[in-house]
Amino acid sequence: MVLSIEEYRKEVVKMPPDFGMASDPEKEWFTDGGWGFSGISVHRDSDALSRSNWTVISKDMLERFPDSFDKIHCGHWAVGWIDHLAVDSSDEKAIDALLEWESKLEDYPVADEEHFSCTEIDDENETWENCISRDYDIALGEEDNLGEDWEEEVSLEFTTDQLRWLFDSVCHRINEYWRHDSSGPWIDVEKVAANTTWDDVEKIQAECPTVGA
Repeated sequence: MVLSIEEYRKEVVKMPPDFGMASDPEKEWFTDGGWGFSGISVHRDSDALSRSNWTVISKDMLERFPDSFDKIHCGHWAVGWIDHLAVDSSDEKAIDALLEWESKLEDYPVADEEHFSCTEIDDENETWENCISRDYDIALGEEDNLGEDWEEEVSLEFTTDQLRWLFDSVCHRINEYWRHDSSGPWIDVEKVAANTTWDDVEKIQAECPTVGA
């Protein structure tokens, strides 16, 4: 339920429990008509949707009301850190703009579809680079359909980009897709490896002549 402007003003100036901050000579914090924290925030462990919404909304608010919004970075005992979008509660137009975002998110939780999609893709690419590429390479060497020939003859000749091309082409063929949950993106590497054939490998070699050259 979206609050009224007056209700929202009262909410943002409520100091979070167990929270403390140094004195600020430029702003009055957590007082009637002063600065406080909006409901827009992001932390170290936030999922792709939360991070996307944070980026889109905070950018919009800071561009439209540069004197009435600020990003405040705080340490947090559970999630390492948290960034709050702070707002001057005396600025009625700024509060009204925040309420518009709150209303939009209540109807549909994605602030910007394109930005959200790009954020998920970035997460997938990072996960590929950090662990999936290695896991896939190892799994291919353990599969009966490729096995020792993959390890001894082909694996060392594939660059990471070429291995990704192979991985993606097999995923597309078997309709295996990335999933996203609270721990980040994941995909069934073993399934992809089990369905990778020499035909797939040879296709990559044919389409990318530097492989195996």
